[in-house]
Amino acid sequence: PLEQTILRSYKKGANIRWWLRRDDCPEPMRQFKVFFDKAFSRELPMDDLRQRVGEVAHILHDGAHYSRSTTHLGNSLISYYPSQSARAPVAGSIQKITVNESSAWLTVKRHAPLLPDAYDPFVRYPSFPARVYSSKMLDREDHIPITSVVSHVARYNFSEERAVILTLSR
Repeated sequence: PLEQTILRSYKKGANIRWWLRRDDCPEPMRQFKVFFDKAFSRELPMDDLRQRVGEVAHILHDGAHYSRSTTHLGNSLISYYPSQSARAPVAGSIQKITVNESSAWLTVKRHAPLLPDAYDPFVRYPSFPARVYSSKMLDREDHIPITSVVSHVARYNFSEERAVILTLSR
């Protein structure tokens, strides 16, 4: 039963792909293929990226989906290097994604650091990739290339003033 269901679904998907690749595929089906390819392709082709010059809501880079915070908060939370000279990554939330012909740039609002006298219980565990930050964001925004992103992060606000940020590196 479960194996039959999986096999049937795979067969139906293969038949749809076969039909869409045929020369005699009807025009309405060909138009559907554009949406089918966008929905189920793994990578966004560079030609398609060039057509999307300007601000976009989300982008796929190195197999990871990034979104602006107004589109999907979870996919906007990242660890990144704010400049080329930065020695350590910081946590932030993507506010805007801008694409041009050859690259993508992110506008990121940085998490405010924890106050110097505040206790961070995770400092004792250098191998565990979690740190306590302020739950507030800085007003300043960083403009970085998408290649400066280290990974996604998870955020848990455990009080009005503190949040745990966990790096979700692959």
